[in-house]
Amino acid sequence: MTFASDPEVQRQAQKYAAMAGSYVMAAGGALVAQIQQGPRGVRALGFVGGVASVVISILGLLSPFEAFFHPVKFVLSVYQLIFSVTTSLFEAPPHYVQKVSGLDRYQDLLLDKAKFLAETHGRGVFYIFQGSLWLGFASLSEPVELCVGGWMVFVGLLNILVHFGKLTVFAEKVAGGYQRIKSGTAG
Repeated sequence: MTFASDPEVQRQAQKYAAMAGSYVMAAGGALVAQIQQGPRGVRALGFVGGVASVVISILGLLSPFEAFFHPVKFVLSVYQLIFSVTTSLFEAPPHYVQKVSGLDRYQDLLLDKAKFLAETHGRGVFYIFQGSLWLGFASLSEPVELCVGGWMVFVGLLNILVHFGKLTVFAEKVAGGYQRIKSGTAG
């Protein structure tokens, strides 16, 4: 480990660590900004989670060995794809959904048969369920499922906060905590 004692290597490591820290802080600021937007921001976060879930579901379904060696996971990936499309559909701007007749009809069917999706607390519980399915796939060797699962549970909780009118209180606490971290004060 002689390279670690090299002052030039240490300087470069500090430089890149500082860059990584600034990216993390910027991402944290963007997340706080979305939460502070209220329901509109929560919908954007839900849409991002839905699209990420669609991508992961499709990637899981593309593996020919998955169906043979892990049939339960394969079937759950099919369900997740349907749930993820549903999530993306409900969180997308309505004027985009109305432009595609098949999606518009599917959303109308869901509003008729799954009315709970029309309300924020219903969507919140649905997203928590969807996130728990991803967390069931998750492991340290599959961190994407872990991240998306945690994201969907988080978005589900935000939807429930919106329903009960507590999102503003939560947003203020998150923003205050973020500002303390950003300024370097602990308390």
